[in-house]
Amino acid sequence: MPLFLKKLYTILPSEDLFRIGRLSILLTIVAVMEVFGLGLISFLLINIENLNDAIGSIDFMPSFMAFLNLSSIHYTLVFCSFVVLYSIITLIASVLIIRSLNVSGQFIGSRIRQKILNYYLEEDWLNLAHIKTSEQVSKIINDGRQVGFVIIFSLHLFSKLILCFFIVAGLFVYDPTLTLLVISILLISYTLITFLISPLIKKHGSTTSKMMNESVKILNNIFSSVKEIIFYDAKSKFVSNFKKIDSNLIYAEAHNNFYSHIPRFLIDSVILIILVIVVAFFSASEFDSQKIFASISVFGLAGLKVLPAFQNIYYFYYEIIFRQVQISNVYNIFQAIQSLEANQDS
Repeated sequence: MPLFLKKLYTILPSEDLFRIGRLSILLTIVAVMEVFGLGLISFLLINIENLNDAIGSIDFMPSFMAFLNLSSIHYTLVFCSFVVLYSIITLIASVLIIRSLNVSGQFIGSRIRQKILNYYLEEDWLNLAHIKTSEQVSKIINDGRQVGFVIIFSLHLFSKLILCFFIVAGLFVYDPTLTLLVISILLISYTLITFLISPLIKKHGSTTSKMMNESVKILNNIFSSVKEIIFYDAKSKFVSNFKKIDSNLIYAEAHNNFYSHIPRFLIDSVILIILVIVVAFFSASEFDSQKIFASISVFGLAGLKVLPAFQNIYYFYYEIIFRQVQISNVYNIFQAIQSLEANQDS
């Protein structure tokens, strides 16, 4: 991953790096808002038996209720109204930042494609003549486009890592022993899955890049020689070649999609194992029904966020790995661009 970040740092101009940094800060703020919202709901669940008194024990609540000119019997109503309003605000903030993230990533990819095109147009025509047209088109359309997706996936990956970090930190404060047990099981499960599947993802990613280039090459040959193909009745040969290449491309992409969703099914079984371990954990300790209910509520609520986040981390990581060949292609072009600019300045 450090090498991947180095390549992105070389490819992206300072303005786009600044945009990514700003988006990362906004994603961190949204993650903190989500975790705080979980904390508010956890507070309600833990103190559900004497909720009004628990809310009243919060330092600022009596003065706040006096400001609203409401009596203490309305503690629960006011607090729950605040939680609902806060959840709506967090939802709106999340939607807006995710939209901004995806739009920014696509525009960054577009600027990369434009720079690649400009590089080919400024290249010496003798050097350019040795490069196949299909290869140029593939690098502009496909590789440049994939860099935009990688940036989007990287920001999504960052946001989920931040969210998991804050949630797990909060769970450690609540119950460090149980949190360590549950997180260890999840991390071991995902590590084993990653170790087994990572080589296959890289293999299919390389195949996808190769087949995409071949597809563009065949289509370029077809449309540049369409009259000859029709005249010599060679349509079936070209269609057969394209079908073969396209089938390999579909096979590689389908398997990548399959591998990225494997953990969702395996983790369901892991969750059942965790539930059994949690029951055994409480059985071995002092039996306290209120404590068990509170712990299950808190960890269950956190699980609604953490488990999808773990799955997304896995998914986005492998979507990035899957596109490493395209990143390397664009990286090599941008190194050539920097070399060309350096020669022009000297």
